[in-house]
Amino acid sequence: MNAQAALTEAVYYILLSLVMPRHGYGIMQETERMSQGRVKLAAGTLYGAPGPGGPDL
Repeated sequence: MNAQAALTEAVYYILLSLVMPRHGYGIMQETERMSQGRVKLAAGTLYGAPGPGGPDL
């Protein structure tokens, strides 16, 4: 994967939701709230977002 790949909307909202410490379900709820319901994360999207390199965003 390209090291300069575009930031997806889902990852953008995940990062924004981490301003405050949150667990997975809290991240999903906050993402939906911030996007006014436009972005709804599933567990696979949330935990797959960091990519194959590991949990570092």
